[in-house]
Amino acid sequence: MNKKIQTLMNTAKLWAKESYCKRKQVGAVLAKDDRILATGYNGTISGLENKCEEEVIIYNNKKYKSIFNIIKDYKIKLLNKRYYENEEYFYLLKLNFELIDNTKTKGYFYLNDEQYFYLKELFYENTQEYKKEVLNKYYNLEYEFSKILKFYIKKEIVTSDLVLHAEQNVITFCAKNGIPTEGTELFVTLSPCSNCAKLIVQSGIKKVYYNEEYRDTSGIDFLKEVGVEVEKI
Repeated sequence: MNKKIQTLMNTAKLWAKESYCKRKQVGAVLAKDDRILATGYNGTISGLENKCEEEVIIYNNKKYKSIFNIIKDYKIKLLNKRYYENEEYFYLLKLNFELIDNTKTKGYFYLNDEQYFYLKELFYENTQEYKKEVLNKYYNLEYEFSKILKFYIKKEIVTSDLVLHAEQNVITFCAKNGIPTEGTELFVTLSPCSNCAKLIVQSGIKKVYYNEEYRDTSGIDFLKEVGVEVEKI
């Protein structure tokens, strides 16, 4: 293998280490005549917090940003009945949930004396909407509701929609700084996705070298189909 080609790929691997992404770090180098024109790695849009992953909630095979997007309504009732357990008394806070597909379930909080007496006046003298406001203020409802609805939902870590791929960062850097990309070669540590492949074609890049194959090969299949050279090294 051409020594310079290997050096350029090694450079892309070094740039991959600059990525803040936890799931996969990817680096890219754009070169022409064996000289580097631009470098990049996968990460969020400039000016934003470089947090590449986010937690989403899966319900009925659909993704939701918040558990409150799944709950159609919930009704609250504060009961006076006290429960004695582990040498302490608790008051029962009852929640009735209706989910977006009309599924219904129940959940319970146990309040100690201090919580109960602080909230009692608010609960009995205000509207349902105000009760919800109080709960949001004094409880981590996202966490508590997740425990109650654990049989209906699951959580996954996914890549944020604000993340740009390494190829996108390199090509947009060139566009911003007036660097011609026609006839260049791209070295990337992971084979391009289908969206990046379309951007590569439009940028006039003539050849793509990649080190590791992405599980979805539609990107490199498309590049080959339209005549862009592709080589794994």
